[in-house]
Amino acid sequence: MRFQTLLLSSCLASCLVAGGDARFTLPDTVHPAVRTLSPLGAADPGQSMGTMILALAIAPEAQARLDRLLADLQDPASPRYHAWLTPEQFAEAFAPPLAQRARVVAWLQAQGFLVEGVSRGGHAIVFSGDVTDVQRAFGAPMQRFSSDGREVLANVLAPSFPPELRDLVRGVVSLNGFGRNAANIGARPVPANTQPGDAHYLAPGDFATIYGLRSPGAAAWDGAGATIGILGRTNPGLKDVNAFRGFYGLPPGGTSLVLNGPDPGSISWGEDLEANLDMQWAGATAPGAAIRFICTASTPSTDGIDLSALRAVDENVSDVISVSFGACEDAMQYSGASFYATLWAQAAAQGITVCVASGDAGVAGCDPASNPSGSRTGVNGLASTAHNVAVGGTQFLDKQGTWWRPTNDPDGTSALGYIPEAAWNESGAAGGAGLWATGGGTSLIWPLPAWQAGLGFPLDSGRAIPDVSFTAALHDGYLVRSGGSLYLVGGTSASTPAFAGILARLVQRSGQRLGNLNRQLYGLALQQAAGNGPAVFHDITVGDNAVPGVAGFAAVPGYDAATGLGSLDAGAFLDAAAGLGVTPQAVDEVIKLGGPCAMAYAVPAGTVPATFRLAGGELPPGLTLAADGTLTGTCAVAGTYTFAVRATDALGRSGTVLSSIQVGPVEITTSAILPGQLTGSTVTYSASVVGALDGRVTWSASGGTVTPVDGNRATFTAAAPGTYQVTAASVADPRQTSSITVNVHGAATVEAGGGSLSGLDVLAMAGRMGTRNAALDLDGDGLVADSDLQELLSLLGW
Repeated sequence: MRFQTLLLSSCLASCLVAGGDARFTLPDTVHPAVRTLSPLGAADPGQSMGTMILALAIAPEAQARLDRLLADLQDPASPRYHAWLTPEQFAEAFAPPLAQRARVVAWLQAQGFLVEGVSRGGHAIVFSGDVTDVQRAFGAPMQRFSSDGREVLANVLAPSFPPELRDLVRGVVSLNGFGRNAANIGARPVPANTQPGDAHYLAPGDFATIYGLRSPGAAAWDGAGATIGILGRTNPGLKDVNAFRGFYGLPPGGTSLVLNGPDPGSISWGEDLEANLDMQWAGATAPGAAIRFICTASTPSTDGIDLSALRAVDENVSDVISVSFGACEDAMQYSGASFYATLWAQAAAQGITVCVASGDAGVAGCDPASNPSGSRTGVNGLASTAHNVAVGGTQFLDKQGTWWRPTNDPDGTSALGYIPEAAWNESGAAGGAGLWATGGGTSLIWPLPAWQAGLGFPLDSGRAIPDVSFTAALHDGYLVRSGGSLYLVGGTSASTPAFAGILARLVQRSGQRLGNLNRQLYGLALQQAAGNGPAVFHDITVGDNAVPGVAGFAAVPGYDAATGLGSLDAGAFLDAAAGLGVTPQAVDEVIKLGGPCAMAYAVPAGTVPATFRLAGGELPPGLTLAADGTLTGTCAVAGTYTFAVRATDALGRSGTVLSSIQVGPVEITTSAILPGQLTGSTVTYSASVVGALDGRVTWSASGGTVTPVDGNRATFTAAAPGTYQVTAASVADPRQTSSITVNVHGAATVEAGGGSLSGLDVLAMAGRMGTRNAALDLDGDGLVADSDLQELLSLLGW
């Protein structure tokens, strides 16, 4: 029955779109649930699809410029360092030109859609329409499905577009109601006070004590002047938030609701719990920050989180954005993944730091966390871009030893200090239930970023998440007020807003936005691992994120895809991240093998002199770093090298910068003037070398005689017919070679054009084009030409 329904849908699509052969579709634009669920029937043609988002394409040339800008914004040596853009500047620099955007708008309007607007960033168009409009415009039949006890709509075929939009669109972000998933483990009612035995609950003061927010480096800052944006799709009101802040002694106010379109109201108890968790714990770790809860009603086609995310970045008010929702990369589909990659890149260009929960299903990020077993590995597609910080989960190892006081302080605090941590895993594989564990793994869409190079992942692997982690276990869960009662909540949707609050304190202390903080986070970790810097991270080396049915990643020294770099000592982190600025004065990011390198590091003008040293990573062999900050030498070994340079001044202040140098790679190409040669003849072969200062090669062959002519040319002669390999190897890097196959033929005599020709003269013919030569004029037209050479080669069997 399902096959017949989809077959009918396919026929319908061909009828709906005239000239369908000229149209194009984009890959992976049908939700994977459609492949497993049985449709209930066709959607009502008059049913509203609500608000939708059409993602526009960033041209390859513009993408390259955007990538360069994002690197420069985090490079103290660049004149564009922290020179944040406005949304309009982003649109002008990287989005399709205004005229092209207008062309797409006009096409949508011509299909009957209501265009609600173009995003300020220029890469998304918001529009609305009904099922008939969608099927007519995109040739995408809409069917009804039952999912999690509710009826949803979904396209069963990939949307198609007219050819004139091929280079302009990345597809509709979503044409289904399956939606995004909240990353929390649920809740259970708990009393506010610590209970006897090993049951402990996390109050704001506990988190501050455990993670160093009460240290001198952090206590002086509360996030005042910074703004945290929280994404939501329900409106729980602020009654519970205000009560939570009052109960735990946090300053009143500071939280506001921002309705993006119609008020969604309170859509469910669980949604309100998630919203309250996010608002309360962003404010718990940054009590002085402004919290903006941006709520957008979901539509039959688009999740409210997608619409809230677009609003949060476009309005450019928040310094930090916290996202507690996600979807498997597979479920994101091509259009959704492209949309979020560009949106988070826009945020980074504007200086906004985006924090996204890594997920709660352990390594099986494509399965619901409540499932008894996982089916495959997967990661959260909202968290796997290179432009956001992904936040995972840990759990306290507090069963042995004394980590809590038997009674609470007036603000509910009972933690004594930092508690050792393991990777959060309360799944069935760890004695719990379901898949509840810290999300982590590698992306199947986005490549490994430069700042993750050297972490043990193959260079051709994907972006690894999470980046950092904080407690997320329900065992010592976060206290949250919702519906007038206190609940215990766990999950990475708790650790994420808590981390966002720490970043708000850094924004306040630094006096500026941070943008994509990953380069700095990984630089600090590299320095710490080398024993040359402050202990910013609590390195988690216990546990894993394996779940029933799917092997996971173990927590190991250094980075791992269960807990990332570990959790933070917030005081040490704020001191280090806002410390002495170190600036590369000249950067040779790509150096030829054997070429010289000239780099220099400095501290800001007007500060006391500093001493520089390597704080982590590996310099390219042949380079040395002097105490005055100069890096000199000759690069001797090809490869990509990432390292941290630390400066310490006479006042004891220090700072670190992460640098990356690519040496080579060396590439060789070989060529010959003809595809073969005759026995006894001599043919010259040449080789070209890129990526090395020394362009010379050495020559060898599988037989015959090779005679070097100069640094990159050689002649080859063979006395016997056969197939030979002539090989050139780089002098600079002998591992790099290039070979050419040479077919050697026996001599032949050809009668043509009234003269005789030996096959040995084939090379001479190439040099006598346009002359009169009876022996070489095979077609008898009076001149030696291309036609004669072609005929000769044919006669010789070449």
